Amino acid sequence: MNSDAAISSRMWILCLAVAGIAPGLARDAWAAEGKNVVTLVMLGDSVTYSSFSPAGRKLPECVEKELNALSGGKREWKVVNAGVNGETAARCLVRAKRVLDAEKPDLVTLSYGLNDAGGLVDKRLGDPEGFGKTLAALAELVSKHPSSPKTILLTATPFDGSRHKWGKQEAYVKAGGQDAYLDRELNGATRALAAEKDIPLCDLHRYFMEDSHPLKYLLPDGVHPTPEGNEFAAPHIARCVWMYYQAAMKKSLAATETERRAQSDLAKIRNRVQTAKPADTKALRDSLRKIWTACPYLPETAVLWDSLNGRARAHP
Repeated sequence: MNSDAAISSRMWILCLAVAGIAPGLARDAWAAEGKNVVTLVMLGDSVTYSSFSPAGRKLPECVEKELNALSGGKREWKVVNAGVNGETAARCLVRAKRVLDAEKPDLVTLSYGLNDAGGLVDKRLGDPEGFGKTLAALAELVSKHPSSPKTILLTATPFDGSRHKWGKQEAYVKAGGQDAYLDRELNGATRALAAEKDIPLCDLHRYFMEDSHPLKYLLPDGVHPTPEGNEFAAPHIARCVWMYYQAAMKKSLAATETERRAQSDLAKIRNRVQTAKPADTKALRDSLRKIWTACPYLPETAVLWDSLNGRARAHP
């Protein structure tokens, strides 16, 4: 067995333990506190709100279902749909405290970028630097709330520029396409913030783009996921939340060891990514994918992936 395969094998064993195959390893601080319900608030735009999906198939409802399945009945998960149609990160900053005061959550996901990408009114591109600063302020507001919730950042889901009403605007065309701009600039800012502040990240856009036909999950408007799209996204979000919860909040020995090994493996390939030549790209992507699979919430994995893709674009 080669070293990469050995690393992957060890990680999968640990992931199985995190999923509950090796119960008793975790010190259950939540049970000691008598807390049997874990509350996750999902702050976001219309993708989070899921107004085009029927009851029971909205994104937060799908995430709740997945988290309760992962919990296996040991603890109830309550997921609050705090999405607002058309919202930007700046608008959320105005209302977030009211939501936190009302729900007193244990965890909060922040998912913005689609409306922040620009094009809604003035046909200009968004401000990635300003977006990053606003998202940082929003994450700080959450972290300082008296309920002490943990924050998880989500990258925005894809645009289909061929169908979306902003997709053919000249500014997007010049920027390489609507979704390319969104992912490079807005999601890039989200990934960079997560890495800088050590905030866990669910790289939802990348999960979609890893699928062989990602745009099949979007409605004809080219932006909102179908109910099937919500059901595709939910297990990925839930797994990131669940594994982070196990490591950071329950202090599960298996989960913390999984994270430690993933961090160690990232350190081993960090310099290789920064100096990669085109011939190295596939092997490095495979290594990053193994780390991402084993411990999906580490933001450095996403940042290194962006760096690797950027180098590949620069050396066609």
